[in-house]
Amino acid sequence: MSKWHNVKTRKDGFTFDSLDEAARYGELKLLERAGEITDLKIHTRHMLQEGFRYQGKWIRPIIYIDDFSYVENGQKVVEDVKGSKKVMTADFKIKRKMFIKRYCLGGDVDFRIVMP
Repeated sequence: MSKWHNVKTRKDGFTFDSLDEAARYGELKLLERAGEITDLKIHTRHMLQEGFRYQGKWIRPIIYIDDFSYVENGQKVVEDVKGSKKVMTADFKIKRKMFIKRYCLGGDVDFRIVMP
């Protein structure tokens, strides 16, 4: 069990960080089968800031890994599931801002936080 008391769950070969995330996956699979969404992906990596060298040292890139991404009515959607504790860490808040600036401002992506 994690410090947030989430229970890692496996479903269809994927490992989800919580029961809420696994439940959302089930909902999205139903929507995909019904034709409401397409191109469902799990845990896609998104570059927020490329790595670089500074004073001879490598500074690692900043990556955001979504919970789900899919296409709905022609619009790409990226989701992050926040469970019953609705914990938004400082790290998540910063990455969310960076993601929105890089991917959402032009209307390319709709970023959603799902709280069951």
